[in-house]
Amino acid sequence: MVATVVLTSVAARDLARVQDWLLQPGSGRRAKKKAQHIVAAIQTLATDAGVHSNDPFGPGNRRLIVEDHVVSYRQVWRAEAEFVFVERIFGPGQQR
Repeated sequence: MVATVVLTSVAARDLARVQDWLLQPGSGRRAKKKAQHIVAAIQTLATDAGVHSNDPFGPGNRRLIVEDHVVSYRQVWRAEAEFVFVERIFGPGQQR
C-alpha cells in the first residue's frame, strides 16, 4: 500500500531551515545534492515507512537517517488508508 506523506507544520519549518542552510549562496553542488537527497528520502516513506528503526526520542515514532539528518515520523492507518506524518527533521548534532 502506498501511504500519503504529510509534513507537520514543525517538520515543514525544519525542512525549510535545512534547505536554507544547505542552499545558501556559495554552498556548491554537494550541498544541493544533499538537500535533494533529504527530500527524496522523505518521499520514499510513502512505500518504505515500516522498514526503519524506532525513534528512541519519540515514543511510537520511527526514524530515517539521511545525510546525517534524522527524520522522525509516525505511521497512521485511518479508514483503510495509510498516512506517514513527518513530525521533525533534526540536523547533524542538533539537540533533540
